[in-house]
Amino acid sequence: MYVSNRNMISEVTKLTALRTATTILRCSHQKVMTDKPNLDLFKKINELAYNGKWDNINNKPRLMLFGSDKDKAYTVYENLVGLDKPFLDRRTYGNQVKFLLAIGKYFLTIFGVCKAYELLVPETYRLQYKYAPKHHDEHH
Repeated sequence: MYVSNRNMISEVTKLTALRTATTILRCSHQKVMTDKPNLDLFKKINELAYNGKWDNINNKPRLMLFGSDKDKAYTVYENLVGLDKPFLDRRTYGNQVKFLLAIGKYFLTIFGVCKAYELLVPETYRLQYKYAPKHHDEHH
């Protein structure tokens, strides 16, 4: 089988270009990754978890903390979450408050629908039994 020299040269050029691109990307990635990440935040979280002040399942401080323990845990949590989140997402009790608000919205919606029904539908239609014709003279 005959392979042209020109075909082999183009294949070698493609491989060399690919290798060069890979090398450039690898070097640039290593230059970017030379800075070590700041692990102080995670050390503080591990310390709080060791002392029983951090909820590992929800990755938040425990709900019933008081005093300086609460201040320390909330400071670490605010550094972890950041300030760009909504208010309730930045609090450890945010999910519980959202749940209570959802229940409140449900009952307010039911109440609003009932009041709208009372206002919009005439009383004679709503209370058909009350306004039904009376038959006083009939005996059964």
